[in-house]
Amino acid sequence: MKKKIIVSVLCLALLIFSISIYAEAEGDNKGPNFWLGRTIISQLNNKSSRSDENIIYAKGKDIEITEKELNNHAARLINAGGREREEAYKEAYDTIVRRKTLLHAALQAGYKVSDGELDQIIEKEKENLQDPDVKEQAEELYEGFGGEEAYWEYIREIKRETAICSKYINEKEKEYREAHEDEELISYGEDGSIHDAWEEEKEKLIQQLIEEQQIEIIKNNK
Repeated sequence: MKKKIIVSVLCLALLIFSISIYAEAEGDNKGPNFWLGRTIISQLNNKSSRSDENIIYAKGKDIEITEKELNNHAARLINAGGREREEAYKEAYDTIVRRKTLLHAALQAGYKVSDGELDQIIEKEKENLQDPDVKEQAEELYEGFGGEEAYWEYIREIKRETAICSKYINEKEKEYREAHEDEELISYGEDGSIHDAWEEEKEKLIQQLIEEQQIEIIKNNK
């Protein structure tokens, strides 16, 4: 559970902005979270134009994916995750599609997160990152960003989007469990593993939403 705390905070920055992690000669003794923060700040401060900035890679009924988004995601997976190029681009594409599709569905359904709600979410995560098991990792990340305040400023709207998606999914889960309240939704495998029928239903829901987008690859040179 404690590992999930740091992962939930960091993965959003990675998956939405997908910053590639690079090696630097100076400061090699710094941990990966430091370099993640340093790389994000570097990219945010980079005002130079990029050829892939506004090129649409894929387009659905309601969502678009730019080459910049795809390239950034894939670069992170290659440099930080050790993926091969083809595998990295596929995983990056799937991740972006899933995130954007779910966010659109949640917004269309009317879900919102107020500034007050967001403040509470962020304060709770700040408390979680004081846990001794993850505090050192969080401090490395803050240092890479140039300070704790800079990190939370950066991730604020990302957390809002995540909370909006969570509200949508949580309501769908509630509806599903109420509709199947007379059924046994939890089962156990011989190896002690736990299977929740909702998890499978949730994946079907998301895949259906993606199919409804009818996404087409406009430019495929990966």
